[in-house]
Amino acid sequence: MSTQPQRIQRLLLERGAGEPRLYTLQKMAEAAGIPCQQLMARELGVRAGGRRHQGVVAVCNVREFVEWEQLRESLLVKIRDGEKPIVMVGAAIEDPRNLGAIARSAVGMGVSALILPRKGGCGLTPIVEETSAGALAHLPVSRPGDLEAVLQELGECGFTVLGLDARGEDIRTLDLSGPIVLVAGGEDRGIPPHLRRPCQRLIRLPMDSRLQSYNASVAAALALYEISRNRQ
Repeated sequence: MSTQPQRIQRLLLERGAGEPRLYTLQKMAEAAGIPCQQLMARELGVRAGGRRHQGVVAVCNVREFVEWEQLRESLLVKIRDGEKPIVMVGAAIEDPRNLGAIARSAVGMGVSALILPRKGGCGLTPIVEETSAGALAHLPVSRPGDLEAVLQELGECGFTVLGLDARGEDIRTLDLSGPIVLVAGGEDRGIPPHLRRPCQRLIRLPMDSRLQSYNASVAAALALYEISRNRQ
């Protein structure tokens, strides 16, 4: 498989290739928690950029993710030391430029960590790194297998889990001074239902009625700014 399985975002395999080794490779990837997707030979060739692929292409992140257990312990240490960390969660963010911009805003606003779902969103691609303009180097990023359980766990550890939603409470009316988890949804469908459930409160940003929603990265930046301003 790989000496750095955490760097593999997903595995693309040729559909109908009839190769036993590809079946074995898929089973190894799934055992390691790596999502797999089967594509027709022509599409797989496009994903491989015209290079020889032997029936499989690994889509890799620009760096390894931090294990959730390690990140959780560092967050709990911050709370024990009297700090009030902010954790940013990008739920189903599919546009790498949006994710890169979120990472840049997160570092600028003093966020302690970025958490992404294992499935259903963009990984740490080169475009994400480029858009973040170096911010990713200063931000621990984790991609746990069960993000819903992680959000529930953070809520039990003293974090207030907030989800950005146009139908939520006005963010300006809330006390945001404690440890915060901010969940931002995808560009088109918002926060998936299974990640909305562990949110303790849904919050919205002030917005002119002529608009329906903000861009995902803009919404995250505005919310992080309001949290930061609330703590001054």
